[in-house]
Amino acid sequence: MDKPRAGPQSKIRRHGAEEAVNPVLLAGGTLQEGCEAFEKFTGEHIGRSAMWKHNRRLQEAGERTKNIEMLIDRILEHEGYYEGCDPGEKVAALARRMLLTQAVEAVADIPTETMSKLPPDKLAQMISRLEYSRISGERLRLQFNMAFEGAREAILTKLEEEMRGHPELFKRVAEHADAAFQKALAQAEGRA
Repeated sequence: MDKPRAGPQSKIRRHGAEEAVNPVLLAGGTLQEGCEAFEKFTGEHIGRSAMWKHNRRLQEAGERTKNIEMLIDRILEHEGYYEGCDPGEKVAALARRMLLTQAVEAVADIPTETMSKLPPDKLAQMISRLEYSRISGERLRLQFNMAFEGAREAILTKLEEEMRGHPELFKRVAEHADAAFQKALAQAEGRA
């Protein structure tokens, strides 16, 4: 099976001049200024069309990065998106979602003729990895919930032990807890 080939490396990349050219272009410099930075760095000439292609790829990468940052901001700010999750779980879910997005984009970029040439085991492997990623996220959420529940039970047990020595205080706390529970229940049922 033939592997799809990437195109030839750009002249800028071949000479390792990205570190000199990219800051100029990212700062809004002109193609001519990029060419001058390349020539100063390598001592060789580069055409404006090659610099234009490099600049276009650089801007596209910047747009993809900006889109990912916007996605991250939306996920972290969206109320109820991962309700009840701790920040670590949100980050793990976000990382999983980003990897899935990249995988789906990569699969979408595979030409139809190449996809049809892939053996069934490779296609099954791609699907299996995507499913494994989803299951890993669910497993992480389950582990978090189990750890949270264990910690909550330990705190309640310790609190109950401490309160047994103070029956009046225990009674008042129980009354307040019952009232808070009834209020929460009423709000959940829409009676409040």
